Amino acid sequence: MKIYIISIMSLLIVFSSAYSQRFIYDHNSLNQFQNINENEIFAGKNLKVMFRHASVGSTINNALDCIQGTRTSPKICTEFEPYKFDRRNISFQSRGNSGWNGKIEDFISEVDKEINNYDIFSFKFCYLDALDETGDPCGKPFSETKTNQAWELLKNAYEQLEAKYPDKIFIWWTIPLTQSGQYCTEYLNQKIRNYCKDNNKILFDIADIECYDTLNNHITNQQGWEIAFKPYCGEQQEGAKACHPNWTCSIILAKIFWVMLIDIAVNYTVKVQDFTKHLQIYPNPFNSILNISYQNIRSIEIFNVLGNSLFKKTFSRTNNYSFDLTNLTAGIYFIKIELNNTIFIEKIIKL
Repeated sequence: MKIYIISIMSLLIVFSSAYSQRFIYDHNSLNQFQNINENEIFAGKNLKVMFRHASVGSTINNALDCIQGTRTSPKICTEFEPYKFDRRNISFQSRGNSGWNGKIEDFISEVDKEINNYDIFSFKFCYLDALDETGDPCGKPFSETKTNQAWELLKNAYEQLEAKYPDKIFIWWTIPLTQSGQYCTEYLNQKIRNYCKDNNKILFDIADIECYDTLNNHITNQQGWEIAFKPYCGEQQEGAKACHPNWTCSIILAKIFWVMLIDIAVNYTVKVQDFTKHLQIYPNPFNSILNISYQNIRSIEIFNVLGNSLFKKTFSRTNNYSFDLTNLTAGIYFIKIELNNTIFIEKIIKL
């Protein structure tokens, strides 16, 4: 489903797999979280996201609840306004650890099952999947040929899904880091980064976020391989081949996840006049009666600024619609208009 959103500044926003800008989210993205405004949050939280994960993903999932303001611990969670960053449309689905091939197969299967339920689909590997000289694809001894085959399997899976579902959005992830650094992780992450950069893919670069300290220093081992910044890890033992993000890192990851989601919502732009010349919502502002002129609307729904649904109607085919909204109190609302494969969301004002 393509989604078009008209914001407070009357900009039209389109979600599409075809775009010209590069969307890579790394440690540099964190500062953008402070600049997110109310209208951007509304756009972002209306996107439906499916994310398949294991233990590292669970720490991010908990932090999304924290930022949503629905956790009482740790104490930092109480600083967030309840449901301002409403993540109830973001479904983190625990998948377990089934290996490199198993996780790709799981993702393909779950996308096919739930294609009509979400706008955005994503999954990530675990640091376990790129430990040197262990299981596939990193082998013992390490085989560049075998690792390249694993990379091709991943790339082909994404490309096939994008071709099969061109109106959906697919997000790439790098592989999380260990505290000691792994050549296989480094090798595969560079392939993922280069591919996403060269092909304009959306990338959540969790490895980059984990390997920059609080002073913006890039942390690597003696071989030059990226390693997780130790104070970001729950495990602190010497030489740990693990990094489950602690609360500090998890909240950073969750904030950047929101930056990514909102950036998707507000930066796929096309010219508003191409659509608004056909769509009329009037008067706006309105006193009691709101009119809409457009062909073949399936449903309309009205939300308050907190995202609560206050009014919804579905329709058979007609071209003109009129609604008595006298019961709404004066204020700012958003109206969502659903067509066959398109959604418009526009700000409306009740006087």
